[in-house]
Amino acid sequence: MIASRTGWWYVSFMTVLSLFAEALSLPVETRAELMARLQDSLLEAPEASQHRAAWDAEIASRIEEVEAGKAELVSWEDARAQIFGRGVSK
Repeated sequence: MIASRTGWWYVSFMTVLSLFAEALSLPVETRAELMARLQDSLLEAPEASQHRAAWDAEIASRIEEVEAGKAELVSWEDARAQIFGRGVSK
């Protein structure tokens, strides 16, 4: 059964969309400040500690691979091209 448009999830989703639309109307500097504050609030949340620990371990592992010469490094230009689907420059 599909929940109605009055379900809590729908109201919550529409609130997020409204907040996002309003945030997009803010100047770039204000949006950057808002983003930083939201990110900080997520990192400070108790449930974030397990995710933060996992990311810290992943970052440490990747640094070790780079320093040991085991990682294949890619230029920013090639990475950007791959991310945005424009192929890889050679």
